[in-house]
Amino acid sequence: ARAPGHEDEGEQIELVLVQLGRELYGLEAQYIFDIRPAEHITRVPRVPDWVAGMVNLRGHVLSVVDLQRFFGLPCAGRNGHNGDNGPATPYLVVVEAPDMELVLVVDDVLTVEALPANRLQDVADTIRGLPPEYVRGVAERRSGDTPPSGDGSMLVILDLPALLADKRLIVHEDIV
Repeated sequence: ARAPGHEDEGEQIELVLVQLGRELYGLEAQYIFDIRPAEHITRVPRVPDWVAGMVNLRGHVLSVVDLQRFFGLPCAGRNGHNGDNGPATPYLVVVEAPDMELVLVVDDVLTVEALPANRLQDVADTIRGLPPEYVRGVAERRSGDTPPSGDGSMLVILDLPALLADKRLIVHEDIV
């Protein structure tokens, strides 16, 4: 067998496609360390509602951020059921940049896909309520792309280094 021929599309961006509610987002694979079903999240008192808690992964205790709540997106499909597909099981995506390691909660991890960089479009204004500093760009979904996104048209590629540099993710607690 031989792979189907592709014309040279130039630079490729390897993305992990994740679902948040009915929306599809791309996370650059180079920043992803691990993906696993969500379990054993320990709740933490007195944190913002977008902090789902903490997890112990191989002896490392990491903060868990619920991306839907962090971005203020509607929380569809997290009531324990995922439409007609039965119970919803969110996933933990461990992401790391040079100065931060963090776990993100997403509704589903769909696939890994290479996207030609020339398909990436700039974001002039806020996309779907997201601050533009967290969006690297958007790409139009083509009819042959799998899996289809919730609305079938756009894929939002998040800028993980910018997200991980957000000062709200650094917790400073004064001990009294």
